[in-house]
Amino acid sequence: SRVRATIFAASRSSIIFVVGGEDDRIVSAALNKSTAKHYGAELLLLPQHAHWLPEEPGWEVACDAMIGWLSARTPRDDVRAPAVC
Repeated sequence: SRVRATIFAASRSSIIFVVGGEDDRIVSAALNKSTAKHYGAELLLLPQHAHWLPEEPGWEVACDAMIGWLSARTPRDDVRAPAVC
């Protein structure tokens, strides 16, 4: 059986960046697209990636994209990559 969760977009107060793998069989590309649309968020779907992005070959692409996205939205000059990157 499916469980449906509803989160009201009007109740959020932060910006959202949806990142996923096109080959993810846990959170599908369609669900990532729907989530991004629902929240008016930017979406990045990485080709040839699945669910566990940090452990997959090419993880640096996802990490660089997230750092770039965060850096573009922070007023500080000294944004540094997290330890995982």
